[in-house]
Amino acid sequence: MATFALKLIAPTRVLFEGRASLVIAVTTEGEEGILAGHAPFVGALKPGVLRAEVSDESGSRRLELATDDGFIQALPDRVTVLVERALALE
Repeated sequence: MATFALKLIAPTRVLFEGRASLVIAVTTEGEEGILAGHAPFVGALKPGVLRAEVSDESGSRRLELATDDGFIQALPDRVTVLVERALALE
C-alpha cells in the first residue's frame, strides 16, 4: 500500500514523524480518512481519537492518540497534524 509522510506536532514537541498508509482524524465535520494521493484538505480537529497505520523498517503498526483541539492539513504526499495535547491510548 502507498505511504505518505506524517508529522504530528504538539506545542512542545514532535509526537510522531514517519510514514503512514492511512490517517483517520475527528474533524468538526466528522471523521476524515486520508490515504496517499488525497486531495489538498485543511480541517479543524475536535477532541477525539486520531488513528494511523504507520510503518518503519520493523513493519507496520497502528498508532492511536487521544487528541485535543487542533488542525490537520493533507496534501497528496504528506499529512501534518497540529494538536494542543495528545495522549497515547496504550
